[in-house]
Amino acid sequence: MNRKFMAIAERRESKDWVSIYYTGNEWKLVNTFEVETLDLVDLQWIKEDTAILLWDSPLECKILVYSAMTGELIAKHCPHTLGLGVRSVSSSPNSS
Repeated sequence: MNRKFMAIAERRESKDWVSIYYTGNEWKLVNTFEVETLDLVDLQWIKEDTAILLWDSPLECKILVYSAMTGELIAKHCPHTLGLGVRSVSSSPNSS
């Protein structure tokens, strides 16, 4: 959750989704989009809270970046190692 918006990972009909809510006086759904994961593990805000970094299960081993407002896939990284998974994730200070 950042200061104005909250991102929630959801599971619907065996697919992973992210929903973005405005957390002002009245909570409002701003955007919801399906993500390319097998089993979404976690997510975090990056790029001055305009994008969401998320990662997949150890079996799939995928790191994805989505635009929070449009749901567009910005970046995708799939290491060539199988079965080792993602152990930790952090973004650089300038979010590059």
